[in-house]
Amino acid sequence: MKDCKRCGECCKVIPVRLTGMAPETRDWLIAHGAHDDAKREFILIPHTCKNLVETPEEEYPTRCSLHGTSEYPLSCARYHGFGNIYKPPGCGYLGE
Repeated sequence: MKDCKRCGECCKVIPVRLTGMAPETRDWLIAHGAHDDAKREFILIPHTCKNLVETPEEEYPTRCSLHGTSEYPLSCARYHGFGNIYKPPGCGYLGE
C-alpha cells in the first residue's frame, strides 16, 4: 500500500478536472491566477492551506499541522485516493 509522506505539495493547489468545464469558466479561472497542468487534464488553482506549516526538515520543509490529530479533516485523509489521479510536482507520495 502506498503511504503519504506528508510533503504538503497537495495542500498548495486545488486541482479541478477540465472535462465538462465550459471554456469560459477555464478562461476566467486562468485570468484569476489558475493554470493548466502539463497534460491539460486539470485546471490548477493556487491555494495554500492555512494548516500548512514550515518545518526544519530539509526533504519536506512543510507539513500539515492537523495531520494525526482529531481535527484532521476526513477529506484530507482520503485525498490520497484523488492523489492517484493528480499528483502535484514534488509530491512525496510513496510508491511512485
